[in-house]
Amino acid sequence: MLKSILLQPWLEDFANWWYRNEAAFWNGVLIYTLFFMITELIVHEFGHYYFQRRFGIGVAYFKIGIFNLYTKTLANGTKLIIGIPAFMAESRGVGELGASEEEKNQSDAFYHPDRHPRERFLVAIGGALAVFVICAIILFFYGLGYWLFGISMSKPLLFCFSFSIINQLFNALVPLRFNKKYATDGWIAAESLIAWYKWNKKKR
Repeated sequence: MLKSILLQPWLEDFANWWYRNEAAFWNGVLIYTLFFMITELIVHEFGHYYFQRRFGIGVAYFKIGIFNLYTKTLANGTKLIIGIPAFMAESRGVGELGASEEEKNQSDAFYHPDRHPRERFLVAIGGALAVFVICAIILFFYGLGYWLFGISMSKPLLFCFSFSIINQLFNALVPLRFNKKYATDGWIAAESLIAWYKWNKKKR
């Protein structure tokens, strides 16, 4: 009885909020699915790619979109694959999850035994970090535009940014492993932090 009394104001507030914002929410879902999602994925993977190259990790391929419409091998050995820009992007490093032990022992492998776990951690969170930086810059300029000229962001667009940020927070903070080859960045980051702790403990 007490629980239902306490919950009632929250439910009523949510119902009122939903009534005012339902149309903007679904418009945001549509815009996010058609435009924001692939942009978010590309920025995310470029974040991984930056840190992979920064730490000398080989990148087997950088893929944008579904299907393979265009393929080119870059000067650094990365295979660039461009497909229909929808639903996926991936920067696949050498010697990542699911790779053979032989591949993991290559000098440019993600899981090379001599690679400091700090580098793996930064690669893991690099994707989310890139999205956060881009969102922060855009939101800053929207805020500046509002302050100087009264330009406000539409609600559907605000929902799009919210979806992107929530998605990145989930991916970066929730440690889930789906199979031998794929896991959330949070899983790799958590694994790297544990290895980092053990690495420092061994050096003492």
